[in-house]
Amino acid sequence: MARMLFKAIDAYNSNPIKDAGCYKAGDCVEIMEDGHIWGNGQQPPAFMCVDVPKVPKAKLVKYMKIWMDETNYEEMLPGFKVKPRMLRRRLWGLRWTDLPAGIKNKLRTTGLITIKATSLYKGQYDVTWAQVKDFMFNHQMLTNETEDL
Repeated sequence: MARMLFKAIDAYNSNPIKDAGCYKAGDCVEIMEDGHIWGNGQQPPAFMCVDVPKVPKAKLVKYMKIWMDETNYEEMLPGFKVKPRMLRRRLWGLRWTDLPAGIKNKLRTTGLITIKATSLYKGQYDVTWAQVKDFMFNHQMLTNETEDL
């Protein structure tokens, strides 16, 4: 049972290496249990909340994964040591500006949508996971999400 917090606007740094560590619009910033109350600074327009009732937090943590350069430089150039570097703060992102207009408008005005991702959830919702998963984007593979929750 989870509540996800997404960045709604890009953060920037003029240093490209540091900018890779800045949250960009659509990055999942945090995942908490159902009903978590975000702080005053974690509200629109800078952030948006996505509730996914009856889905355990553990099923959503992949959206928090950092996109790292995983090249094994030592294998290519023996003795050459390179620290792993972050390519982007999150491997996955929600392309929220591409969401259907009604969902986008609700996020802009209320800062919250509810996604029905399992038949166990019987409450009100704004969209189903099947409708929204195509907007979850893997930056490394350049593909949309295909897995169910």
